[in-house]
Amino acid sequence: MSKQMILEKIEQAVQILNEKNIDMWMIYVRETGNMKDPMIDMMVGTGATWQSAFIITKSGNTHAVIGSLEYENMKTVGTYKNIHPYLKFVKEDLLKVLDMYKPKKIAINFSRNSTLADGLPHGLYLELIDHLKDTPYVNALVSSEEIIAALKGRKSASELANMKEA
Repeated sequence: MSKQMILEKIEQAVQILNEKNIDMWMIYVRETGNMKDPMIDMMVGTGATWQSAFIITKSGNTHAVIGSLEYENMKTVGTYKNIHPYLKFVKEDLLKVLDMYKPKKIAINFSRNSTLADGLPHGLYLELIDHLKDTPYVNALVSSEEIIAALKGRKSASELANMKEA
């Protein structure tokens, strides 16, 4: 997807977060070359090797918590305003971003019903839970299924233009 289309989908996601009263949506990934989250192309525009969190808040802020060696690529892609590169472990930088917003509800990439919302492998989910233990955020996690269903049902200006052209 083009950068413009991704930014339009992020804008739609912000509207949906507000409609659904969800504080943020986090796509949590690693090694996307081996196992790609179904929404990464539409919502990020690049992959990740290290454990990474791509966060969209209901206030419209975007944060990419990524490995330091992926910083230049993320900056070039230009889809997330705030980039937080870490050197060894994602936990500290991830918690700093979460503490900025103190979310009560965090949609993450798991689902019992939708393959488009179920990109978080179980082992990585356990890692995320370990990072969040001893914080209120561990109890704030919900499925991103509702967000993705609404997002896939709405077409952005660029998507509509592409459809008309086709």
